[in-house]
Amino acid sequence: MRLLTTLGAIFVVHTLALSNTIYVPDDYPTIQSAIDNSHNGDTVIVRPGTYMENIKISGKAITLRSEQGATSTIIDGNSAGTVVKLLNTFAVGLVLDGFTITNGYSKNRGGGIRCYLSKSTISNNIISGNSVEYYGAGISCYHCSPSIIDNTISGNIGGSGIYCTVSSPTITRNAIFENTTSAQCNAAGIGCYDNSSPLISNNKIFENTADQDGGGIYCHSSSPAIMNNSVFGNT
Repeated sequence: MRLLTTLGAIFVVHTLALSNTIYVPDDYPTIQSAIDNSHNGDTVIVRPGTYMENIKISGKAITLRSEQGATSTIIDGNSAGTVVKLLNTFAVGLVLDGFTITNGYSKNRGGGIRCYLSKSTISNNIISGNSVEYYGAGISCYHCSPSIIDNTISGNIGGSGIYCTVSSPTITRNAIFENTTSAQCNAAGIGCYDNSSPLISNNKIFENTADQDGGGIYCHSSSPAIMNNSVFGNT
């Protein structure tokens, strides 16, 4: 009986350990349903494919990553809103890794990704083909401090590739190019406003086009640290 009890306990622990990794679409058919059924510390792995979704992660410390990288795994927002919202995760760790994030639209703050009160890691993504009317066609950061690392941010329209206000992101080793702003807007590549203090290092920022100032980088009322970037061909 004691042996059976021990074996049962081991089985339960093993099952609980396995439940910490969730696969889409194996375990849940959509990315959002997997997120909704995840808990702090879980990893959600998304198989290759195109997922027509607008997803939101709020208040959870999870890792959301693709199985085979950004070129194989696409989250398409279908112009129905921001593609990925990372909200209210300032006190916990959240990782978004390895997706193509495209076809998002927002009137204000974040066509591709919107970060609010978030301390996320955004890495190894392709953020392209998103649009806004104002502020952050690719990524918008508002009252947050994400780490934005090793992403390709290109071909976003209407606002900055990365837009920061009241934020202190780490922006490093990204390729930020061919983003354009709408009429009378600044900052096509990276824009920093309102007491932001970003670290901008080791990025390639090129061939972005702003209607006003700051085709490459534009900072206003901010205290950025800018070092070791390659900035060229911006207008």
